[in-house]
Amino acid sequence: MRGSAEFEIPYTGLGLGRHAFGFQLDGTFFQEFEPPGLSDADIRAETELDRFDEMMHFDVRVTGTVNTACDRCDAPMTVPVDHRTRYVIKFGATTHKTDDDILVLGPSEHLLDVKELLYETTMLGMPLRRAHENIEDCDQDVVRWLTGSVDDAPDEVQDEHDDDSHPPGHPPAVELVVAEHVPEPGRPQEDRPAHQHSERRPRPQASDQPDAGAGDGRCLAHRNSSSCGST
Repeated sequence: MRGSAEFEIPYTGLGLGRHAFGFQLDGTFFQEFEPPGLSDADIRAETELDRFDEMMHFDVRVTGTVNTACDRCDAPMTVPVDHRTRYVIKFGATTHKTDDDILVLGPSEHLLDVKELLYETTMLGMPLRRAHENIEDCDQDVVRWLTGSVDDAPDEVQDEHDDDSHPPGHPPAVELVVAEHVPEPGRPQEDRPAHQHSERRPRPQASDQPDAGAGDGRCLAHRNSSSCGST
């Protein structure tokens, strides 16, 4: 990481008038900013600081190329950049930015850090939509999916291949969980797995509990009556 001194201009030691400065911007320069989106760059920034008594003009021109991702297919692509911007810098009681984005430098300042100004000019020179001019240069797997030639996106196809990678006889864990909690209809209780016996109590069988009055000749409605079944 290079130091910021490379991008600082000591304007208090400059006389009135125009002063030229040049800067080289590569991928390392753009990695310091968020959000990241430029994988590499080769930008030349030619600047001119025009100093007046109460203000300065900072003119920037950036030319070169940046490497970024295509908005259509996400494949790497190179974008040419050629852009100019003028920044107005005023002298005031405190250092701040005004509502109209004018930088004001207080009396304690003596250096002008131009990193953000160079970055902003470069980004303003980028097209809003960054895509290959020729669709043939795009990732053709993505293009076929976008045009409806295939049903699944490239990432989805890869996911399906990953799902099919289970070894024979080892189904996914989710299938095992479902099978453990769904008993088969009509299956005898004693044939169920042992872990189900620990979770459910066996249903009492009617034959194991004989009716108290079933064999004495008395009806259920009058089993306690002395007159039921008497002769």
